[in-house]
Amino acid sequence: MFDAMYQLLHSSSASPRPIDPAPTESDVWIVQSLYDFTVGRSVCLSCGAALGRKVTLTAVPAHPGSAWRIEVDARCRGLRRHRHAAEATEAQGGLRFGELLPVSA
Repeated sequence: MFDAMYQLLHSSSASPRPIDPAPTESDVWIVQSLYDFTVGRSVCLSCGAALGRKVTLTAVPAHPGSAWRIEVDARCRGLRRHRHAAEATEAQGGLRFGELLPVSA
């Protein structure tokens, strides 16, 4: 029975999973949790101050033929409050997490 299920799941004739038009609640929760953890343990790459605890997510719906994305924003606790940004996207049925980097003003 397992062999039959494996063939069904991994056969080359299986059609790819359709692209979701927007992130699910689970996708948003996973992205929020990951970046909350990352921001809480990171420092500003511009001034060395700790990053603030507030992480803002903005979901951007997919255009036809492309994947949705979630824009992530955080600021450092330094005097200049340098903005850091990342992007999480759906790629081939999975989540891809971008690196949190300072944004040039």
